[in-house]
Amino acid sequence: MRLTELGERAIVERLRSLLRNPPEKLTTLQEDAEVFDFSGLLTVSVDMNVAGNHFQSDNPKVIGAKNVVSAATDLLAKGALPKYLLTSIGLPADYGIEFVEELYSAMDSKLKELDAFLVGGDTVEAKELTIANTFIGRTEKALLRSNMQAGDYIVLTGEVGSAALGYTMFKNNLVPEEPFVQAQLSPSIDFELCKKIIPGANAGIDVSDGLGFELNELAKQSNKKIIIHEAKLPVNPRLYSYCAEHGLDSDKLIFHSGEDYQVVYSTPEKKGIVIGRVEEGSGVSLVRKNGKEEPLSDAGWQHFR
Repeated sequence: MRLTELGERAIVERLRSLLRNPPEKLTTLQEDAEVFDFSGLLTVSVDMNVAGNHFQSDNPKVIGAKNVVSAATDLLAKGALPKYLLTSIGLPADYGIEFVEELYSAMDSKLKELDAFLVGGDTVEAKELTIANTFIGRTEKALLRSNMQAGDYIVLTGEVGSAALGYTMFKNNLVPEEPFVQAQLSPSIDFELCKKIIPGANAGIDVSDGLGFELNELAKQSNKKIIIHEAKLPVNPRLYSYCAEHGLDSDKLIFHSGEDYQVVYSTPEKKGIVIGRVEEGSGVSLVRKNGKEEPLSDAGWQHFR
């Protein structure tokens, strides 16, 4: 059944029936604003995703899961556990209601893994699929980018570079390979690892716009120097050989492209994948596998460029 046959109110009513309601929420998705009984530090992030730019798939289950992960890492980087997602969605009128229901069911399934809930939003007609998220989280201590401490370890929650290679495969019609395609279409975050790291961490940032850019942001805002080691980076070995075979720049994919949706933490504890240390000074240095140290550029993904 097409959305034009249902209309906005019927669409929203069908979506309501798919979603769970948190016990501390005092409203039931039938109000113009939602009301919560909330304690702790409030953490809020906003992001927007557009078909063809952020989503390289037309599978609603894939889109729904990626939409949640890409929004959740902003909160996890601040030391907040995701709790409530408000999603406003623009849908072409010729979409079927089955697409929308599968999309929302996938979002709800991924949110359940995070012990979070989809609690509201808006639904409008649009020329292309567009999803805007407001994610609300709760934390006891904010991991501000300005709070790195000399002596901290720089740790990662997972692999970098694979999602960018998957994106490059799609955009350049290259032979796809499963690990990289999956990293692009279905990014995953180690939620349990994040929960272990967060209590002892000092600062955090998610790797959405490139590891080089994100590390330079931490160094700049904390007035500290970061030194990372190429040999310690969690990179799929096949990435290097694939790049060599197809004339691709592996550095660009690993450091300056993004889409990994992992989190970098600065912490005095050795938890996660340790890739470097924080020192007094400024900038970011990369120690190559041959021992040579060089500055790491802050180049990264930017819209409109």
